[in-house]
Amino acid sequence: MNIRNAVDQDSQTILELHIDSIRNLCSKHYSEDSIKQWIDTRSADTYKNLSPYRTLIVGEKNSEIVGFSLMDLEKQFVICLFVSPQHIGKQYGKSLLNRVEEIAKNNSLNELFLYSTLNAAGFYRRLGYIGEEISRAPLACGLKLDSIKMSKKIL
Repeated sequence: MNIRNAVDQDSQTILELHIDSIRNLCSKHYSEDSIKQWIDTRSADTYKNLSPYRTLIVGEKNSEIVGFSLMDLEKQFVICLFVSPQHIGKQYGKSLLNRVEEIAKNNSLNELFLYSTLNAAGFYRRLGYIGEEISRAPLACGLKLDSIKMSKKIL
């Protein structure tokens, strides 16, 4: 898988992947109403004109975007990491997270934080993130979603 910085032209593809992933991977852990509210506030503009502290990367396989991650370097925070449901289990999420951690190290960060969806907590734990307590993570849309706050020392 090739990992690169996203460009504005990727935004519609990222949006479609994000919505598909939320619908198909998160629906067993969240109500239909929560999923709808989460998805309805998304637009392609969400992934454009990011602040200088934010980094958006995409993973590609055969020129197809199969996953993405958005991080905030200033807050040492992984905002999201999603892989297309058709590509789960192929180590693409792990590769994206490894790149996020590499970017963090290159920016002299020594720890990363994230809110894991309930369905992804095991993935993050396998990669060294710790955290057990369920909390209500605020999303940009105003929805507060049951999540697990996690962290990892990276240096």
